[in-house]
This record gives sequence, structure tokens and C-alpha cells, in this order.
Amino acid sequence: LQERAATRINELEWIRRQLGDLKARLEDSDREDAEELVERIDAAAEGARTVEGGYFDLRLTGHGQDSLRWERRLYAKLAYLAWQIGSSDHRPTDQHGEVFRKLQGDLETLEAKQESYVTEELGPLETLLVERGLPRVLVGLADPDSGSADEADEAGEERSERLERLRE
Repeated sequence: LQERAATRINELEWIRRQLGDLKARLEDSDREDAEELVERIDAAAEGARTVEGGYFDLRLTGHGQDSLRWERRLYAKLAYLAWQIGSSDHRPTDQHGEVFRKLQGDLETLEAKQESYVTEELGPLETLLVERGLPRVLVGLADPDSGSADEADEAGEERSERLERLRE
């Protein structure tokens, strides 16, 4: 589960990175529609931050008393459970199993929220970007350097199919 959550976090970070790069490009351009597009991009980036915030708290700095100031989110809970189970010579307890099932359900809920974000918020923005001759936001390949071209093509085709269903 922890790896699944990490993949989803990486996907959201990749989306936010692309949106940030596109925003910077538009802010430096003389396009008439730049201001409108930047506003739409900001809204989409905020949506990604909101979903990502379900996995871990984006306010964490890695210093001081972060863990005392804010509630641990899903990724930290998964990491702690894995550490607890791995630190024992005995089989996981029934309570570990119960927590695992709860966190699995939480992850599935968050994954559904992320899919909803991709289709309902990012999808319309992507349609607008393509209509205006701007690059698409790649989704479904958390690390663009790690996958093969076939995987990227499959992810793009799947994304296009989801967008088509959304438009219907």
C-alpha cells in the first residue's frame, strides 16, 4: 500500500510541476488569454494540492516539531504500520490487520478522489489547453523517465478515453 500511495503522490507532484512550468511560460508570454489560463492553472494546481494533502501534510518541513504540530496523514500512517510490522519477529497482530484494512480503505477513497480530480478538474483544463494550442498535462505516468514509450502511450490512450467519456 505504501508504494501505491507513493506512486499517487509522485503523480500529483508531476502534475503540479507541469502546471507550474506552464504557468511560468504563460506569465512570460504576450498571449491575450494568458491571464485567464493562469487563473485556470492556479485552480487546477490548488485541486492537486488538496488531493495530495490527503496523503501527507504539505506544510511539513522536516525540521523541528512537525510531527507534533499536525496530524499524520495516510502516507505516514502506512509507513508507521510497515515499520511496526517489520520490527517484530512475530506475525502481525489482529490489530495490525485491522489497521491495514482501514488504511487500505482510506487509500482507495483517496485514489477515487484523485481520479475524480483528474477527470473533473484537470480534464476540462486539458481540453482548453489543447484547443488553444498548448501542451497537454501528462497524467498516469508518475515518473516520465521511468516508463517505456509503450507505457506512456497506453497511459495517454487511457486518459484520452476517460476524457471522451467525460465529454459525452
